[in-house]
Amino acid sequence: MLQIAYTPREDSNDRGYEDWLREVDAPFFNSVDGILHYSNWKIIDSPVGVCPFTHFDLMFIDPVGGYDKVLGNPAIGEFASGWNDLWGTHPEGTFADSGVEFYRCRLIAEPPVTKRTEHVAFITNTPRADAHERGYDQWLRDVDNPFLNSIPEILSYSNWRVDTAEVGTIRYTDYDLMDIDGPEGWEAMVGNEKMRDFALGWIKEWGQDPDGEMEANFQVNVAEVIATPDR
Repeated sequence: MLQIAYTPREDSNDRGYEDWLREVDAPFFNSVDGILHYSNWKIIDSPVGVCPFTHFDLMFIDPVGGYDKVLGNPAIGEFASGWNDLWGTHPEGTFADSGVEFYRCRLIAEPPVTKRTEHVAFITNTPRADAHERGYDQWLRDVDNPFLNSIPEILSYSNWRVDTAEVGTIRYTDYDLMDIDGPEGWEAMVGNEKMRDFALGWIKEWGQDPDGEMEANFQVNVAEVIATPDR
């Protein structure tokens, strides 16, 4: 996956940014050979931590052609330049000047059947430095992913790893996509004692600050879909 995080120009919504995403941006990227699924999201709440961006896009890449087929497509470069002219905070510069970040990501764990919803909890973290040598990825597959996919408030849950930053600087090494039924889904999970105990256990075992609060170990953002080919 390519994950694209950004904050558009301040007057973008007044100029019809979301309509442009639905009518121009999403149809274009979903028509590009090598892109399997592309969607646009906006942050509507950050119950844990402060989000450094207001929007993100998720671009699922066909493994047959890989990233190079997509990123090497001249039509993509031309379209991206046009986005910056219209919506970037520094239209005179580059994507990086406008604070846009492109991450190359890979899937670590997901359930046998995934379900996309109109709201997700987008949870970012960087586990402790020794986590991987202690078997973190296997723990995600064997423990974390099955457990969280058993929570009734979570409709689908997947774990992702940031491999490299195509544009910008990596802010976190891992993130989870938690499909929830409505913006109140996260608050419902906070009231689930099993969920809270599990999160505190993750902090003790894998968090950067095992004695700290949630804010010191991960960030939670609730996002709402703007455009997707599914609906």
